[in-house]
Amino acid sequence: KGNFSDLKIMSLEGDFGRYGTYAVANGTGTDLFAVVGFSEQEERAVELAGCDPVKEEERVIRYYDDLLAQWRIHTPDAALNEAFGHALLNVEYAWLRPYGWIESIQHWPTMWHMEHTAAEEWAGNYQRSREIFISQLERLLNGDEVPELSAPGFARKEWGGDNPYFFRGVEHYLKMTGDIEFARQAEPYMQKILAQTFKEYDPLKTGVMGFGTQLGNQEDFLATHGPGSGSGCEGAHMLRVMAMVENLLGNRKASEKYEQYARAVQQKVYDQFWMEDVGRFAWYRDALGQMRLEAPYHSVCYPILYNMLSDREKVSSIDHLLHRLSGPSGEMYISNLFGGHCYYAVSTWGMQCGGNMQYFAAASYARLGMNNQAVRPLKFIADIVSSRHRGAFPETANDADKAYFSPAACMYSQGIIEGIFGLDRNVPANKTTVSPCFPDNWEHAEIKLPGVNIKSVSYTHLRA
Repeated sequence: KGNFSDLKIMSLEGDFGRYGTYAVANGTGTDLFAVVGFSEQEERAVELAGCDPVKEEERVIRYYDDLLAQWRIHTPDAALNEAFGHALLNVEYAWLRPYGWIESIQHWPTMWHMEHTAAEEWAGNYQRSREIFISQLERLLNGDEVPELSAPGFARKEWGGDNPYFFRGVEHYLKMTGDIEFARQAEPYMQKILAQTFKEYDPLKTGVMGFGTQLGNQEDFLATHGPGSGSGCEGAHMLRVMAMVENLLGNRKASEKYEQYARAVQQKVYDQFWMEDVGRFAWYRDALGQMRLEAPYHSVCYPILYNMLSDREKVSSIDHLLHRLSGPSGEMYISNLFGGHCYYAVSTWGMQCGGNMQYFAAASYARLGMNNQAVRPLKFIADIVSSRHRGAFPETANDADKAYFSPAACMYSQGIIEGIFGLDRNVPANKTTVSPCFPDNWEHAEIKLPGVNIKSVSYTHLRA
C-alpha cells in the first residue's frame, strides 16, 4: 500500500545455473504485495497473478466470515465453542476437489480415510461428499477395493483399506440427502466392494470378519488377526447399509436378503464373542483358536452405535469404556494393551489416544443418555485446540506439533452435532430427530448450522 517505483525482476544465479527470480522495488509505502498465480495453464496463472491483492484479501475474509456466521455453537464452555469454529476452518483449508480432504495442510497433498463427509454435510457441502465418492468409485483398485487418493488422482491402498469407511460415508450421505441418482450409480459397485471385503477378511467364510489396521478411524493402529467382535459388527453394518441402498432403490427382495445376512452375522458375533460374566465382547479368536479377551473400543462402541445389543448389555459394555479405556480428562484410548497409557513416555506413535476416535466415545455415551460423560472426550480435544495448539486440531493426544489434522476436526464437529446436540436427519424417512445430551450444569446451549438453528434454555436455572 503506497507508491512504489523502479520495480525490477532480478535473476538469482548460482554454481549450478539459474535458481529463479526475485523482485526489487523502491518506494515509501507501508506494504508491498507479491501476487503469485498457480495453475496448470500458464494463461490462467498469469491472470491470477494480475489480481488486486487488497480486493482478493477482502474477498477471502468475507468468504470465511460468511461460513462462520452459519456455523457456531454457544454453550457455557468457551473452549468447545471456539474449537467448533476452528474445526470448520481446519477442514476448509484441507479441501482438494474432487479427491477429498488433505490429511494435514502441513503434509503432502495426500488423502487417507475420508471421515470428513458427515460434518461437511451438516455444513451444507453435500456436493463435496458426492464428488469424493465418485472419485473413489472411478478409481477402484482391482474393480472392487475403495482407494485412498493422492493428487492428481493417484489411487492406493494402505492399512486395512477404505471399504468400511466408504459404506459409512454413503449411509450418512444418503440419509442427509436422499440422493437416489447417486444410490443407483453406486449400487453395483457397492455390491462388489462388499463381496471383496468379506473375501479378504473372512477367507474361511465364517460370516465374521477380521480386519487390518485402522478399522474404526484413521490412526487406529491395531489389527484384528482373525474373526473378531468389532470387525464382525462392522461387517454386519456394511450388509445393513447395502440393504438400505437396495431399499432406497425399491429393490425389496435384495434389501431383505442383505438384511437377513446382517442379522445372521450379528447373531454369530454375539454367539462367539459375548462374555456374559463380564458384560462385554471379547476381542477376536486367533489362528490357534485362542480367544483374545482385552477388546479395543470398537468392540464396545460399534454394538452400541449400530444397535446390536440389548439396553442392559449396552450399559454393561460402556462400563468397560468408562473405567478401562478412559483417561483422567475423559479421553478415550484405543485399547488397554499399553501399560499405563503412557503416550508421553512409550512410543506407540501417539495414536493410542488420537484426536479422531473421541467422537466414538462421545456418541456412545450420548446414545445411552450419559449426559455428564458424553461431552468429556470432546472437551479433551477442545481444550488442546483452543489453547496451546491455537486453532489446530491434534493428530494425537498430547502431540506437540500443530497438525491441522482435518479428520480429527470433522469427527469433533460430528460429535458435537450428532452426539451432544443429538441431531439426526433422515431425508428418505422424512424425519429429523433432536435428542440432546447436555451436561447437568449447562443452563443454555445453541447451535447454528445451514438450515438449523436450535436454542435450549434450562428452566431449572431460570427459576433459580
